[in-house]
Amino acid sequence: MAGAESGGHHHRTSLKSKKPFKSRHSSKSSVKDKLKGKVERPTDGAKPKKHTSTKADRRNAAKQVQAKKREETIRNNRIFDGRRGAPRIVAIVPLCADVDGVTVVKNLNASIEQDVEVKEGLVNVQAERFKQKLQYIVVDRDYVSIVDACKAADFTVFILSANQEVDEFGELCLRSIQSQGISNVVTVVQHLDTVDGIKTKADVKKSLLSFISYFFPTEEKVHAIDSAAEALNVVRALCTQHPSGINWRENRSYVLAESVTYEEEGNNVVVEGIVRGKGLNVDRLVHIQGWGDYQIEKICSVPEENKKGRGMDVDMEEANNVLAVPTEEQDSTEALAPEEEDDEEMEMDSGVEGAAQPKGVRLDDHYYFDKEEEPVKNIKLPKGTSKYQAEWITEEGSDAESSDEEDEDDEEMDNGEEEDEGFDEPRRGISFATQSEYAPTEFGDDEMHVDLDPEEEMAQLEAYRQAQRERSDDLEFPDEVEAPPDMPASERFKKYRGMKSFRTSPWDADESDPNAPAEWKRLARFENYKATKNRVIKQGQFGGVAAGTRVQIYLRDCPREIAEKYDGSKPFLLTSLLQYEHKTTVLNFQVTPNTEYNEPIKAKDPLILQCGARRYVVKPLYSQFGNSSNNVAKFERYLHPGRTSVATVIGPAVFGNVPVLLLRETPNGLKLVASGSFLDTDHRRVIAKRIVLTGIPYKIHKRVVTIRYMFFSDHDVNWFKAIQLFTKYGKTGYIKESLGTHGYFKATFDAKINQQDTIGMSLYKRVFPRMVENWRAEA
Repeated sequence: MAGAESGGHHHRTSLKSKKPFKSRHSSKSSVKDKLKGKVERPTDGAKPKKHTSTKADRRNAAKQVQAKKREETIRNNRIFDGRRGAPRIVAIVPLCADVDGVTVVKNLNASIEQDVEVKEGLVNVQAERFKQKLQYIVVDRDYVSIVDACKAADFTVFILSANQEVDEFGELCLRSIQSQGISNVVTVVQHLDTVDGIKTKADVKKSLLSFISYFFPTEEKVHAIDSAAEALNVVRALCTQHPSGINWRENRSYVLAESVTYEEEGNNVVVEGIVRGKGLNVDRLVHIQGWGDYQIEKICSVPEENKKGRGMDVDMEEANNVLAVPTEEQDSTEALAPEEEDDEEMEMDSGVEGAAQPKGVRLDDHYYFDKEEEPVKNIKLPKGTSKYQAEWITEEGSDAESSDEEDEDDEEMDNGEEEDEGFDEPRRGISFATQSEYAPTEFGDDEMHVDLDPEEEMAQLEAYRQAQRERSDDLEFPDEVEAPPDMPASERFKKYRGMKSFRTSPWDADESDPNAPAEWKRLARFENYKATKNRVIKQGQFGGVAAGTRVQIYLRDCPREIAEKYDGSKPFLLTSLLQYEHKTTVLNFQVTPNTEYNEPIKAKDPLILQCGARRYVVKPLYSQFGNSSNNVAKFERYLHPGRTSVATVIGPAVFGNVPVLLLRETPNGLKLVASGSFLDTDHRRVIAKRIVLTGIPYKIHKRVVTIRYMFFSDHDVNWFKAIQLFTKYGKTGYIKESLGTHGYFKATFDAKINQQDTIGMSLYKRVFPRMVENWRAEA
């Protein structure tokens, strides 16, 4: 006993430890949460061995990468090597009003002891010291000339001033060049010798470097062009650096014309220059900026002058050598598909078989009908049934069907009075069109509706609309429109339709639409744009006249005016097109407004679109950027600052990530409106213009509201009965019944609304883009 008492009594703890391995009380949801994100590992088979590289292996891999880069650089620079190598194109861009490109080129030539006549246009210089040839493009302060010169240039020399800041025109050029893409950049400063003091000169160069680094962060130095030593360093950089190129340009072949003539015998325009980029394919079309696309008749070689051995003599056999002639696979200049012989007139598809005229608004892909106005359905009848029996059988079926629907509607209505549910989706058991078909209700004498006198009605309407106009800062309904009192809304908005959900409701992009352009059905349509793009770009990488070859390109069926208006002082660029890039299709561009442009940019306003080597006059449609399951995008009336949008036009196809500039012509010259890049050629992308019809509460009884000023006739109320209503504060509802003949109606909402709320109804209409036109700068 003593031993048991000495041992004492142990009380167990009151806290019970949980046993995590027990799953007796685990629910399915808790088990699912525990296993969320778990990845099953393979249990059978040997585990893969980890590759452990030694120091020698890593060193060898680095040598291989270095050798590959060296080979690529040598291959790219091969076009500039040797006696017959192509010259490096250098664009001279003046950014300030007091700088001169001709003087800069003279200083560069003096640093390598070259005495060459310098004028605006192309200036060829032989840099014997570096065994390279340079071709300067000297342009004045003309926007189009500067932008075109930078398109063709391997190097761009920006000229800054030590006495003046870069003006508005200079910043416009910088932003445009930055947006369209640029190769290697060199920055020089002029008039630095007029600045007193070494420290002041250093501060000026530091300030200019900070400015140019904002646009081109890789720029590390500003060279004083007035100094012979620094001018020599600029020439050394131009002759020894490897041009990085421009991505969209390097996928194509292009020629900077050194001469443009007209051949009387064959009625051909002859362009002479050196092939650059990829090989020039004679079967592909070429684009002359401002003039259009043309076929190539033939390509002939032009030998270099041998000044060492034979003076100015040339090999005539080599001169007459035809390098390429077109084959049967040459691209056609037909931009549109041929017209169909049995092309019927486009009619609006009602979506309901047997409906001669719609009785209500279109909702998604069908029209809304009242029960008693539904089209007669065909019913299979047994043989020997008389006409009278057939009518009787049809009536029996319709009566039974109608009574079932009415009972179902009443049941849903009764449940709706008790439940506080939204109206975003149709309730189970009834169609969307029948949700608003309720029987008239009575709420006592206080709910009796009496039509006002026409004069009083118009006076109240005018007072209401005047108050709305004064609230100009109200942006709650940016798409708000007013229904005309003297015209039926069903007629005024007959081209519009309702949508259950803007994001998910189907919209047939291929349906006949009387608003579509005449050429809409003849546009090129790429079912798989990405695959087609990859294929045509890959095809363009091989074949053709090799880059670096001096050629004469004979263009077929070109106007004589091209040769007559050729100005050697301005760059003339000929660009080869990829296959199908002449076919007309829908073009979508991703654009962002320029932060320095403050004027409103309205849809369909004429602008100048630069897409790669092409320029057009366009009237673009703007729509929201992004994807949706039904491929429907909301039309935007303006291009809003700080927001990326999609600009859509109809024009020649484009392949690749090509940069885009949107410009506007003003009395003071061109202004950069927006910039971006090419998106795709999706013709199924529907641009839906949205309008909002608004009304105000007249009487409120719980969730039933009497609304006025949205419509002005009972016919319009019944026409738009199927479309969902919404309020400024997020409530939704449906039209219940029309009151009187002046457009008043009752509506049921999912919650009680207040008197300050505004009721809206969204309607949508498809809008189509417009065709582009060629734009050419005036001389």
